Amino acid sequence: MEQTVSIVIFFCLISYCEGFDKTVNPGPPSSSGVLNKKFDAGLMSQPKQATQSQLLISIQHALDGLERRMGDRMRSMEDKIMFFEGKIDVKGKSTNRKIEELQNGLNAYESKIKNRIGESENHLTAKHDLLENRIEDVIGQLQNHLISNNNVFEHRLNNKLDSIESRIEDKIESNDNTCNKLKQLDAKLSAQFSQLRTETKRDISDSLSNTSSLQQDEQRQDLEDICLRFEMTLNKTTDMLTSMEGDLDLLKSYGQENLISVKNESDTIREMLMSKEVVSSCGLKDNNDTDIDSSNESDTIREMLMSKEVVSSCGLKDNNDTDKDSNRTSCYRGMNNSTTKTYPPYVVSTVDSLEQDILCDTKTDGGGWIVIQRRINGDVDFYRNWTDYKNGFGNLQGDFWLGNDAIHNLTSKHLYELRVDVKVNDQDLYASYTRFRIEDESDNYRLTLGSYSGTVGEKSDSGMSYHNGQAFTTLDRDNDKSSSNCAVKWRGAWWYKHCHLVNLNGLWDVKNGKGVNWQTGNNDYYPTSTELKIRRA
Repeated sequence: MEQTVSIVIFFCLISYCEGFDKTVNPGPPSSSGVLNKKFDAGLMSQPKQATQSQLLISIQHALDGLERRMGDRMRSMEDKIMFFEGKIDVKGKSTNRKIEELQNGLNAYESKIKNRIGESENHLTAKHDLLENRIEDVIGQLQNHLISNNNVFEHRLNNKLDSIESRIEDKIESNDNTCNKLKQLDAKLSAQFSQLRTETKRDISDSLSNTSSLQQDEQRQDLEDICLRFEMTLNKTTDMLTSMEGDLDLLKSYGQENLISVKNESDTIREMLMSKEVVSSCGLKDNNDTDIDSSNESDTIREMLMSKEVVSSCGLKDNNDTDKDSNRTSCYRGMNNSTTKTYPPYVVSTVDSLEQDILCDTKTDGGGWIVIQRRINGDVDFYRNWTDYKNGFGNLQGDFWLGNDAIHNLTSKHLYELRVDVKVNDQDLYASYTRFRIEDESDNYRLTLGSYSGTVGEKSDSGMSYHNGQAFTTLDRDNDKSSSNCAVKWRGAWWYKHCHLVNLNGLWDVKNGKGVNWQTGNNDYYPTSTELKIRRA
């Protein structure tokens, strides 16, 4: 029984080893397998009578062989394990390298993506800037087109105004001729009056020296006849003036003033006949004043003969007028060419239509310029409100603004020209305009300019010409065409448009758009002194 169990165990071991060998190293049968089969065959071929000892010896030999084979198998398995471990290490290193390469590739791809994104952003930014530039160019072209159209319209309007002005001037010239005729008529009347006065003086002297009461009555009648003749002459003159007034009403105020002057001269002639002092001033005797005063006719005669002109014609002087004229300097064109009197460069004077003093430039281009703005030292702040510019401010000896009301009063009664003198880098430049006028406060002191000439180098659509037709704007009264208040934005007060090319009332000694500046289209000037002055054209 024990022998049978040992044999079974032996074969089980052999089977296990062979199965393991096939699992580890599949392939053709090994030599040990062949030996086992032979051993099995020999064992099976042994006679049943083999002794137990022989069987044990055989098993022992088989076990030894099996142990040897097992050792060989183990060593082979260890070698294979080491081989596979080496391959696994190689595969792992290769895998790590591939992972690193893949990571590097991913990093490179990410970098490329970032670069592409950056390039796209730069491209989009460039496209955006290009689009903005094109939009700005289009806007600029549209603005230039609008400005060009506006300039064409203004040019046509100015031409029309110049044509109307020329027609008015022709009409004024015609009326001046009429006025000259009236003056000639006045001279004739004066001559006749002088002759009649001489005759009257002689007749009255003869009559008063040796006549009776009857003769005095006759003399009074003669004087009444003389008065009647003068009245008839004056009535004819008045009728003539009245007929002319209808035509002269079509002229502007400065033309109408000439008519008023002629009418005043006619009234003066009428008053001349009503003078009380003509007898005494002309050397007539007044021995019978009591008799003359006793009648209404003598009073009429005395009133007829009262006249300031008669006093002057008789050699008398009006002391009050003499004193007044001696203390007053008139501001007129050509005063610099006077041969009787020398004037300083600037004098403080007065103008009939103004109650305030004015500063007169007596030297520039023949003199006679009324200075309406001056800035020479920056001692006066010109960033002011509407009321200040309306009434004027500053000092005639320094910096000042004459006042918009005063400027309107001057330019609305006569035709004025404008001259602007500026000093730039110690160089004297000027701009002259054939016409200058500002409207009243109800029209926001709107500016009217004529054509330009001068040394500033101004183009037709730049400089002061850019502001032609604009209303006046101050920090508290926005009358410009900009969406914001140009006076506040550029720290001044002017006839702003969109907003300015000239800003002579800007901040003093500031070299930018907020300062005193003049853009001519060719140059940008920052004057160190300025003067705006006007003179009758």
